Amino acid sequence: MNQDTPLLQAKRLGLTYNSRRGSVVALQDISFELRRGEAVAVTGPSGSGKSTLLAILGGFMAPSSGVCNVAGQSLGAMQAADLARYRAETLGFVFQQFCLLPHLTLTDNVMLGVDHLHGQRAYWLERAHHLLARVGLHDQRDRRPHEVSGGQAQRAAIARALLRGPTLLLADEPTGALDAENASAVLQLLRDSCDEGCALVVVTHSAEVAGALPRRLSLQEGRLVRDSASVTRAADVTEPDTLVDA
Repeated sequence: MNQDTPLLQAKRLGLTYNSRRGSVVALQDISFELRRGEAVAVTGPSGSGKSTLLAILGGFMAPSSGVCNVAGQSLGAMQAADLARYRAETLGFVFQQFCLLPHLTLTDNVMLGVDHLHGQRAYWLERAHHLLARVGLHDQRDRRPHEVSGGQAQRAAIARALLRGPTLLLADEPTGALDAENASAVLQLLRDSCDEGCALVVVTHSAEVAGALPRRLSLQEGRLVRDSASVTRAADVTEPDTLVDA
């Protein structure tokens, strides 16, 4: 794909659902584009539609109206098998609630989805250990989720999202469970993925996180009310390479 061709195209996305109180409009007429290597923060008050938008971009939820194209393919036209392949091969997703399997070690959680690739386990194991070290979890890599803190579990989830080198990385409040030092290093790690050609979308309530990214989409009551560049450019922010335990 040409570098100037949008990797992600959201065209007039909308989502309406029924509740006990009647019809609820979660998103209205959301349109934007994102190219490889670009990063954008999605901000807005609680209930403004941020996480709903991320779920649509990830193919976990279908919009009521509009089209979402990734790498020239419409997510809405994909069958279940195609969506599964999209999530496995193109997408990296950092869930707000971590979504780690409690009976697996942090290493095995990071390797979910690749441990079945016969003959390549050594490569993926080495990469998993490298990413866990990058997020400050080298000494915790053989522990299970209940044996580490919430911040450490969040960092393991970020390592998992980065394992395959995704083309599109979606992160829902990736620094929400972290202290300031670890949040800065995680943000740098996510932005480093953009240098490798990944497109990054970060949902956040943090003004610091939003300000460190070069573009911001502001949502309010399900509408895109502003699409602008942040004052602080991503390239101007210097962060540590390795995280500390917290």
